[in-house]
Amino acid sequence: MRSLARLARLSAAAASAVLLLAAGATAAHGAPAPGTGLTAPGTGVSAFPAAHLVSRIAPHRCLDVDARTLNKPRSNVQLWDCRWEGDPDQPHQLFDQLSILDRPSYEFRLRNQKSGKCLTYHPGGYPKPVWVERCDREGQGWRVQAVSGGHQFVAIQTAGLCLNVVETSGPPRAGIDLWQCAEQPHNTWTVS
Repeated sequence: MRSLARLARLSAAAASAVLLLAAGATAAHGAPAPGTGLTAPGTGVSAFPAAHLVSRIAPHRCLDVDARTLNKPRSNVQLWDCRWEGDPDQPHQLFDQLSILDRPSYEFRLRNQKSGKCLTYHPGGYPKPVWVERCDREGQGWRVQAVSGGHQFVAIQTAGLCLNVVETSGPPRAGIDLWQCAEQPHNTWTVS
């Protein structure tokens, strides 16, 4: 009887937490990422379901983990044609947001659903490439800032550098790096 009552309390608490997240509420020390309504409550648990990061420079192309390097310790990321529900390659393009313990709630990691690896950069920002690797490394903290037409993903261990498409025409396999944040399509993304 006692374990049933405890289970009911835990289930009620879990349901309340889900409702709070769905309503955009935050945990006691959690706040929405500026301009997004996305929350990261500080538990290391995904704060939003996996989503595509769609480039503004090429709105039919998404941030993608290169399948050819998926099993390497460091996997390449690139711009690739968006794969939507039902496509077996879709998980290469789905990223979720993980909070980082001991950091403000608006700072998070971006984890790829297929590889389980996190978007990574060199702390300090140089050299500037971006890749995915195990989610326990330096250079994996991001924050979101709203800009006209979308969002920018700012690398928090840099001096204002954002997730960026290297080639401004946005061709397939275009490289991804860090670049000075500016309201330009090559470093603006939509979350879909």
